[in-house]
Amino acid sequence: ARMEVGGGVEVGDVVVASKFFPVPKSTPSRFRAGRKAVELALDASLARLGGEEGAPKCIDLYQWHFPLPYVGGLDAFGEAMAAAVDDGKVRAVGLSNYTEPEKLRRAVERLRGHGVEVAANQVKMSLMEPRKELMEACREMGVAVIAHTPLENGLLTRRLLDDEMELKSGASKCISTPFPPPPPRPPPPPPPPP
Repeated sequence: ARMEVGGGVEVGDVVVASKFFPVPKSTPSRFRAGRKAVELALDASLARLGGEEGAPKCIDLYQWHFPLPYVGGLDAFGEAMAAAVDDGKVRAVGLSNYTEPEKLRRAVERLRGHGVEVAANQVKMSLMEPRKELMEACREMGVAVIAHTPLENGLLTRRLLDDEMELKSGASKCISTPFPPPPPRPPPPPPPPP
């Protein structure tokens, strides 16, 4: 997607973040995450941002998308990110979806072994999923937490629920919620007298 900067928004006012997702190798169960694959994906992300005046010249936060055992893995990502930071293509490196503190610790240590500091970990987190142990581990390691889906796709705002507590998408399955049902709607006002 091409980034549009306009309406008074300057590039310096936003954080440009992207993620690396390994590409399929020979079968769907094997993914390639070698240094070259990481570098190609990063360059493709930078190209999609465009070269117009005002467009970002680097990515503020480039993240490893999932904690899965990809071919090449975090070591190749770490090597590529060390070079990308040195070359000015990336300002900070992050992880994404590391919800288990021990896996996060191991990933942070592996990347540090390549001279790469982990700036952030993006995880699904909300009032319904506070992830206190993960927050404490991140605090200890100096890793910021970026919450995705903090409003649980509208569940915490009741946006997704209709008067009968059904999903507005047309699904007929009722869902439970920690909130009481909404009050009944008042009757319409009477018509004006003739």
